[in-house]
Amino acid sequence: MRHLALLVALLAALLVLPGAAAGHAVLLNTTPADGAILVDAPMAVQLTFSESVEAVGARIAVIAPDGANFAVGEPTVSGRTLSVLVREGLPTGTTTVAWSAISADGHRISGAFVFSVGSPSAPADGPAVDAVVEPAGALAVSSVVRALRFAGIVAALGLAAILAAVWAPAIRSGRERDPAAAEQADAAFRRTAVRLGVAAPLVVAVAALAWFPVEAWAGGLAIGELLSLRQAVMALIALMLALVLVPALALAARGAFPTGPVLALAVVLAAVPAFAGHALAEDPAWPSILGSWAHVTAAGVWGGGVIALAVCLPGALRAAGDGARRDLLAGVVGRFTRLALVGLAVLVVSGATGAYVYAGSMAALWDADWGRLVLVKAGLVVVAVALAALVRRRGAGSSRALAAEAGIVLVVLAVAGVLTGLAPTGSAAAPPGPMSVTAKADGRIAQLTIAPGVAGTPNEVHLIVVDDVGEPALDAADGSVVLSADGVERLPVKLSQIGAGHWVGSVVIPRAGDWDATARYRIGDFDGRSLQGILVVAPPAG
Repeated sequence: MRHLALLVALLAALLVLPGAAAGHAVLLNTTPADGAILVDAPMAVQLTFSESVEAVGARIAVIAPDGANFAVGEPTVSGRTLSVLVREGLPTGTTTVAWSAISADGHRISGAFVFSVGSPSAPADGPAVDAVVEPAGALAVSSVVRALRFAGIVAALGLAAILAAVWAPAIRSGRERDPAAAEQADAAFRRTAVRLGVAAPLVVAVAALAWFPVEAWAGGLAIGELLSLRQAVMALIALMLALVLVPALALAARGAFPTGPVLALAVVLAAVPAFAGHALAEDPAWPSILGSWAHVTAAGVWGGGVIALAVCLPGALRAAGDGARRDLLAGVVGRFTRLALVGLAVLVVSGATGAYVYAGSMAALWDADWGRLVLVKAGLVVVAVALAALVRRRGAGSSRALAAEAGIVLVVLAVAGVLTGLAPTGSAAAPPGPMSVTAKADGRIAQLTIAPGVAGTPNEVHLIVVDDVGEPALDAADGSVVLSADGVERLPVKLSQIGAGHWVGSVVIPRAGDWDATARYRIGDFDGRSLQGILVVAPPAG
């Protein structure tokens, strides 16, 4: 239990370390800006990201109010900027820009924003916008593929480590005490190990092949288009390494090939996830790549070792007979415990370090799905370590605990598969931008826009009312806007009417956070209407 307490304490200490900046491609700004109201239609739409994005798979749709797509050709990429030309004739009203791209770390990112030409209108929705967004279920399917890849890599590496560092010395010691029992146990262990040695790298190969149709489906691409992506190259490398590892690991499991080269090959295979995931988005990338490689390798030594023992050891213990079973189990558990402690220490340090690098701060782990899954994964590791302590204490009666520990390892691998498909919590946040609220009722559309949406600086306020075809509402009158928040009951905005159905004002919002916005106007002499929404005000820069 001392080891369990030590690892838990180490994990807790790392969880309170200060955060570091993370790199994951997020949208920083757009031209036109989100919510902008333009006099003339733009000639192009530009999106600037925090990191570079791939030209392959990038899509931008410029959807007019009538649902027509005004984007011309394919988007182009220049550094961190993704852009597309807009054909002439974009009608007045609110245009929706839907986009998707593949970031440097291999994740598909997507979003949408709006701008208006002339007066706002009801934005378009439906197939034209949906065509840019990845299909439902894409994340789940790709997570399964990644989890299978992780499971195969970890199991292959763990089996190689067990053969080299645990089973061989344990069976040599057993031969000194009871040669016949040791031979029977060795034969039983290796029969099962051969099957695992074939199955584990084959799972990696299948997952590597499955990556291509899954990503092509998710991104709406031809499989040939994927070949220019780094992730496709790594999938092909994983496929080749796995196919070499199938016979090599099987022969090593039979005792017909040295385990050292096979273990080295499995460690090389463990580098594949590091070159096809979050680590690529860091600057510089090599520390994160090395950390990710160490993390997967350590997971293989510990988690893969648990899987290998859970699969291969029970049959070997039965074959050894009652007389030799306890000594053989003690020798295996003792050697694996020492190996697993090293793996767990590396796993905890690399995992916790990666978590705060990607999240920006450990407190941020509670605020998004990625961070909460990291905490779930860490909790499962602690439970598995507790079961390992149970194995150590109970000795011969611990087969069920070992199987349970292997089950937890598989759940951890499934969580890891989902994690690699999610953007880290600490991805750089988009800077402040215009905020808008729109409401439609009885043939009138009202939009309230506040820009730049930053506390402590003047913000321009627009209240625009149009009819159902986007023309200014000539009968709209008496526009007013009031903001309120906790501790600020009423912050009125002084407005001036500059045209039919269009009022402009300025306000300094005293603090960042959520503000309730209420706009009121009148249609005709007696029909009073209101527009309400919550605006999230950003803090001042710096």
